[in-house]
Amino acid sequence: MKITNLILSCSLLFLAVYLHSQPLEAEINKIAEYRSSLPLSNELRMKIFMGTPGKYVDGQKIKISEALAIDENGDSLQLLHSNWEYYASPTSINLKMELPARSVKRLKEIKGKVNVFRPKKETNIQIKNFLSRPNQNLLKPKAHPLKVAVVQNLEQDSFFEAFSLAYKKSLRDVYPNISDKDLEAHFEMIEVSKERSRSADQIIHIIADDQEGNMLRLKITDSSGQDVVVGGIILRCPMNETLAKLLHVSDQDFQHLTFQTLTLKEKLSTDWSLEVQYVDPVLVTAYDFAVFNIILP
Repeated sequence: MKITNLILSCSLLFLAVYLHSQPLEAEINKIAEYRSSLPLSNELRMKIFMGTPGKYVDGQKIKISEALAIDENGDSLQLLHSNWEYYASPTSINLKMELPARSVKRLKEIKGKVNVFRPKKETNIQIKNFLSRPNQNLLKPKAHPLKVAVVQNLEQDSFFEAFSLAYKKSLRDVYPNISDKDLEAHFEMIEVSKERSRSADQIIHIIADDQEGNMLRLKITDSSGQDVVVGGIILRCPMNETLAKLLHVSDQDFQHLTFQTLTLKEKLSTDWSLEVQYVDPVLVTAYDFAVFNIILP
C-alpha cells in the first residue's frame, strides 16, 4: 500500500512538472519595425496573441517578463520593454525587442516567459491624509516593493526648466552618445506639463520608484470615494543626484523616477485618499511561451 501511494505521488508530481513545462500556444498577429537616429526609438514591435490557463480573476494582468529571439543568421535579439496589460484569455500582448539587421527577413523563433498577476484586495493600498506627508515614501519600506511620494515645495515658475536640464543629464548618463537633436524628442511631454502647470487647473506631482512597472494604478479619491483626477502625464527616467535634489527626495531612496503630473477637478483637500495598486510577486504565476518562423515586414 505504501509503495502504491509512493508511486502515485511520484506520478502526480511528474505530471504537474510536465504540464507546467509545456510552452503556451502563441501567435504573432502584428509586427512592425521602427528605425530612427534616436537610439531609444529603434525597436521591433509585436503583438502576441496568447491564451493562459488557470482560473480568471477580476482585474488580472499579464506581462512578458523574458523574451529572446533568434534571427535567420543565428543572431539573438533581446527584450526591450513589456508593460503589464489587462488580461482576459485569450489576449494580445505588446512586445518590444531589439531590431535585427536590415537584411534579415525572418526570425527562427521567439521564446520566453509571461507572468500572470491575479490580484487580491490586499494589493490595493489606501493611504489617508497623504498630503500631510510630503516628499517622503508613503509605503512601508519592508512591506511593499514600491516607493511613492507626493512632491511639494516646488517653485512652479522655475521647476520645469530645471527639471528638463536634469532629465536631459539623466538620459545622457544612460546614452552618452545621444545628440542634442535626438534629446528634444523626449521633452514634448515636459512642455505639456509646464503649460498645464500654469493654467487654472489644480495640479499635484507624484513620484514613484517603479522601474519594473509594478505600480498598476494610482488613484486619488475624495471623502465620498469619488476619483478627483481628470488627466495626467507620466515621465520615466533613471534618478540622479540633480533630480533627487530638485524633487527634495533622497536618491538612495528613489533609484528610478516615474514622475506624474496629475490634473484635478477640485482644490487640494486634506481628507483625500491615495489608492495604489501594485503587483505582489506572491500572486504572480510564470508560464513559458514560444513562437516559430516569424516573417518580418
